[in-house]
Amino acid sequence: MLLDAANLNMRAMMLLGLQGGFGNEECAALPRSAIKDGWLSWARVKSAVPRRLPLWPETAKALQKCIDHATTKGEESLIFISQRGKNYISERKNGYRVTGDFEATKRRAKRDSNLETARTFYDFRRTFETIAGEAIDQPAVDLIMGHTPSESNMAARYRQNISDDRLRAVVNHVREWLGPIGGAS
Repeated sequence: MLLDAANLNMRAMMLLGLQGGFGNEECAALPRSAIKDGWLSWARVKSAVPRRLPLWPETAKALQKCIDHATTKGEESLIFISQRGKNYISERKNGYRVTGDFEATKRRAKRDSNLETARTFYDFRRTFETIAGEAIDQPAVDLIMGHTPSESNMAARYRQNISDDRLRAVVNHVREWLGPIGGAS
């Protein structure tokens, strides 16, 4: 499995991609302040649209390990810091540093198994949208992903709240689809 071949940071980033549709630059810029009491609340980098999602236990544990690692490297605000003490934020805001780590993970995974792997890191975002949509609560999926509603979407304009139970139902649906999460714990 691709997760089994991932390093500390990439494992947590991939889980964020699978669980909440996080993209490269969103992972790179993720501040510690976004995580509180088992929830991630933070505006999407690309659109500044607020997003909120309950974290799977595996994701929360992986993120805590990344925070612990970043602390040893002297970083106090971001979650993801490389082994060399550099953050993943790219000057061009295109997520190429995350992409580089993901490509290395794919190479390790291909050496270790014959399984098909994602083509790009952004495929996790596509996978989340596809599988989460089967939970049949598109407004909750949109909030988790930080989607901007269209001007003509009157329901989104008038909607004042989406309950935590609805958000949990969506991420739990994706978690059930994913099955056992192996690798580093």
